Amino acid sequence: MLPLAEGYSTTFRNFDVQTQKVKLLQLTVAGKEEITVPVGKFDTLRVEISSADGGSDKKTVWIPMETHKAVKVTRVVASMGGAVMTQELAQ
Repeated sequence: MLPLAEGYSTTFRNFDVQTQKVKLLQLTVAGKEEITVPVGKFDTLRVEISSADGGSDKKTVWIPMETHKAVKVTRVVASMGGAVMTQELAQ
């Protein structure tokens, strides 16, 4: 498990299924944020993940500090014209 805390940052490699290549990504805990999703309200850490090697894809994940399981994810998909996909915990 990552040591998630405000200001934490790391670079890691991840396999991209769509391109069939390994990508270098930058993860930063951008701060604390209270969010509401269909199952309730959560005090979360907002985690931003972006390409560390020049790509334009970007993902933001909201993770409650007590569970460390994502309750919301948004993703900007450059290969789809900058479309924004959002997932929220519903049950």
